[in-house]
Amino acid sequence: MDPNQTTRMVQLFEQLCEECEIKNSKVLGRCYMNRLEYGCKYSKEIENILDTIHKLVTKREGPEDWVSLLD
Repeated sequence: MDPNQTTRMVQLFEQLCEECEIKNSKVLGRCYMNRLEYGCKYSKEIENILDTIHKLVTKREGPEDWVSLLD
């Protein structure tokens, strides 16, 4: 597993938030990191933003390395 993948994903998340002109991209980036690392849950509004931007992040970053090992 790539130890820098989470960092790259959070940076890309913040970049996409800024491109989409979403306010508080740094705060949302921290929420996103907590969600990835610790499984934190947030209000529906925040979860919707995180889900939407996460889809864009995974399209650019690709799946985790271990996914290729699954049948």
